[in-house]
Amino acid sequence: SPTILVPVGTLVFFLFGNVTLWPESDSTVLNVLQYVLIQLFWVGPIISFFVSLFFWGWARQRSSIFAAIGGLILTAGSILVLALQ
Repeated sequence: SPTILVPVGTLVFFLFGNVTLWPESDSTVLNVLQYVLIQLFWVGPIISFFVSLFFWGWARQRSSIFAAIGGLILTAGSILVLALQ
């Protein structure tokens, strides 16, 4: 399932690959915001995978599909960010 395998495969790049969304600035707030956003690129899809599994188990298929689609969109965004580095 790409909703879990791709984020797990890319987490190494987001944790140790010096990925940036914008150049580092003197503002600590912007640097922390950038760090949090970068971590969401791999944590978000993994969380959405498990959320979709729980929704599916609770017989809420529509919510499960929306959670899975959200994870796929985040996964596509993470691949795009890595491709633009």
